[in-house]
This record gives sequence, C-alpha cells and structure tokens, in this order.
Amino acid sequence: MARFLPVGQILLTLPALQIMIAAYFTDVLGTHVCNPDWPGHARYHNAQTMDLMIFLEIMTLYFTWRSPFLRGSTEKRESLFVAALIGSTFFVTGMLAPYFPGRLCLDKGVPPGEPGTPGNLIYGVPLVLNWIGYRVAIGRTQQSEHQE
Repeated sequence: MARFLPVGQILLTLPALQIMIAAYFTDVLGTHVCNPDWPGHARYHNAQTMDLMIFLEIMTLYFTWRSPFLRGSTEKRESLFVAALIGSTFFVTGMLAPYFPGRLCLDKGVPPGEPGTPGNLIYGVPLVLNWIGYRVAIGRTQQSEHQE
C-alpha cells in the first residue's frame, strides 16, 4: 500500500483546530466572557458554547484520525462523514445565529463591515474547507480500495 500525505484529514483538522484554539481564546478576551458589560447569564451561555465547541472538535479529530486505522472502506467512509458532520456543526450554527431576533453580531462600538462579514469568512470558509477535506479523504479511501 502506497503511503501518501493525508490531505483530506489535514483539511478536516484545520477548521477543528481553528475553533479549539483561536475561537476559544477570542471568546475569553474582554469582548466576551470577561466583558464587564455582559450579564452573568450571557457569560454562562457563552461559556457553555465554548465548552460545547471544544467537545465537538475533539470528536471531529477523533473520527477524522481513526479512519486510517479502520479496516473496512464502509467504516472509513462513515467515520469521515461523521467527522465532517460534527466538524460543521459550529460553523452552521454560527451562520444561522444572525437570523434570531434581537441578536447583535458585533459588540457595541465595533464598526460593522459589509453585510455578513466577518461571518462569511469566520464560518463559511472553514465550513467549505471541512467538506473539501471530507471529499478528498473519501476520494483517497476509494482510490486505496482499487489498489488493494
């Protein structure tokens, strides 16, 4: 069996790491959890969301990187699909959040950008990258099936 760089798994990993590291620390900064203007209940829900995204991304990484160790191609495909699905959850919910009434996508004092920005970049780009990674990984799985 030929060895290759697991590009699909790497592409599935990058958005997960973005959420686990960058988004988590962004929420801890003074604009979110440590913001004295936020009521305690808002901080509670933000902390809950932060913990949820960490657990989702840990599961994404688990299902992404267990796939090369599975024997059957069906199991590999299912594992990668679950990884992509779980890895997409935070991005999809982030893109849906602006549609709730009374929401404020940016904190007061932050000048707004173009409509949907930065949400299109923060959520859209990693979401697309996630599913490209899935497709590449599935293609590699199918390719290795034919070589065996």
